[in-house]
Amino acid sequence: MTLTKVDVGALLTRDCGDSITFSGPLYDARINTANFVVTPVGNVLLRPSDVVDENDVVVVHVVGDAQVVSRLAVTRLSEFRTPGQVSFVGQGLSLSPEKGADGAPLASRCVIRQFRVTDFAPGEKGEIQLALVDEKGAKAEVGKFDFGVHTLYSGAFSFGPVRTELRDPDIGTVTRSGKEIVTATEDGTPRVLYVLSFTPFMWGRRELEEPGQWYTHINPTISIVPAHVQDNAMLGLSIDVLNSFYLQGGVHAGRVRRLDTRSGLELGDEFTGTGDVPTVKEWDADWFVGLTVDLRAAVEFLKIAATGAGGG
Repeated sequence: MTLTKVDVGALLTRDCGDSITFSGPLYDARINTANFVVTPVGNVLLRPSDVVDENDVVVVHVVGDAQVVSRLAVTRLSEFRTPGQVSFVGQGLSLSPEKGADGAPLASRCVIRQFRVTDFAPGEKGEIQLALVDEKGAKAEVGKFDFGVHTLYSGAFSFGPVRTELRDPDIGTVTRSGKEIVTATEDGTPRVLYVLSFTPFMWGRRELEEPGQWYTHINPTISIVPAHVQDNAMLGLSIDVLNSFYLQGGVHAGRVRRLDTRSGLELGDEFTGTGDVPTVKEWDADWFVGLTVDLRAAVEFLKIAATGAGGG
């Protein structure tokens, strides 16, 4: 005896929701697992409230009649799949009923079967296909469902101002009692530099929508000054707030102007030479603190500021 196409459709749409129960968390971040309970035609009975991460294993629990669930293939749909191959549930398939030891058909029953699917493209819609496979290996889609997939980031770029204690004075002369005296002039306040920073997520890749453990927001950071890349480097710690703002602090190493000791001059000496007071660039270090903004948000802000300036 062979089941007809109508029989297949009836089995696919059989209501087994009340006879099968699912226990356990629908999303378990500890083992990166998301659970979906679906019917053979892709109707989602239970889904996690969390969006799936790109490194999660999606476990599909298919609840349905044993005769169709046992012949199901559950796979991730590719982005370039060929549409239109199957138009109706059960089209083109015929299934032989399960038989017992005596060769008689077994009574229809509801079961639940697990399928594990991985490797979903980040930032895109994840799609899962359910297909029936007949005795000849022919496959036909009977259902599908989709869900969002979070991108996991290894780090973040940010841009913004930092306040550094590393001074870079102007060295020159002032006239006192008719003499040129060597001086270093500065306004006495810390400098403000605009930096481009990279903060690697040392606790592992993470998505930006979920807060995660508090300690995962504390990471090392390295910064450069785009206007003077060759003269500055900053290394420290970063605390990200709301996944957009990065409070930073650490050591600023930079090449700053100093009086050339080879000239024999010291600050306060009379300068009797011609031209500029001889200076050199030397590496020095001091502390800095700053607040940078996620580079994506910073770019949008600068675009808005530029548009406003142009319009004014």
